[in-house]
Amino acid sequence: MRSNVKAPYFLVAELAPSMAQRGERGAIVNVSTIGRRLRRGGPEPLWVGGKAAINLLTKVWAAEYGPQRGPR
Repeated sequence: MRSNVKAPYFLVAELAPSMAQRGERGAIVNVSTIGRRLRRGGPEPLWVGGKAAINLLTKVWAAEYGPQRGPR
């Protein structure tokens, strides 16, 4: 959980607000997998939970910090 969730969380929390405020273009890429979504069971519930968490956090961050559509 530390490397799959906490590290990306704190990194994005540090970088994204200032990038959005300055209007910078760029991308923050989070690495995850869908491999465990396709199989049932497995001995790594924390790993699977961490990947699910980063997938959802990435969607939230994209909505919050992604390109803003406003009047042109």
